[in-house]
Amino acid sequence: VYDLYDKVDVCCIGGLKGIPGISHISLIRSIKREIKSRNTDIAISFIADTFFYTAMALMGTNIPLLYSERGDPSKRMHKKEMKLYHKVIEKFSKGVVFQIEGAKRFFGKRVRENSVVILNPFNTEKLPDYDFENRKKEIVTMGRICSQKNHSLLIDAFALIADEFEDYTLK
Repeated sequence: VYDLYDKVDVCCIGGLKGIPGISHISLIRSIKREIKSRNTDIAISFIADTFFYTAMALMGTNIPLLYSERGDPSKRMHKKEMKLYHKVIEKFSKGVVFQIEGAKRFFGKRVRENSVVILNPFNTEKLPDYDFENRKKEIVTMGRICSQKNHSLLIDAFALIADEFEDYTLK
């Protein structure tokens, strides 16, 4: 839960990749057109393949490009294209933002030296008031149903303590 600075212009170019007849060149041109139309000072990419296309689109400009690694690079490094994307990130990024310190180790020295770790933003003032006196004894999880979120770990951990805390439920 956070507010985005009002001077930040978010641009999402979606729906082109993977559609038959849309080439990589068309995608690069679309990104370049969007960036030029917005009088961009700096570009930030949050996904490795998007960084690749954005780096190609920014060639010949003086617009710096940052990369934000929001996931676990170890889960993707076995893919051939990810190795290529990481080489492009190494060469073209002016800086990298990581969510956790451990993600840095999958990048070279240049990236590690030009990077910063920024944890997920969390504004406690935006949380609703909570009645601790009359609370339900529930453990609740939210997130996409995917292996990255590791809901099975929570289920397994709860199973270990469920007999000791019979009045608690997992939702």
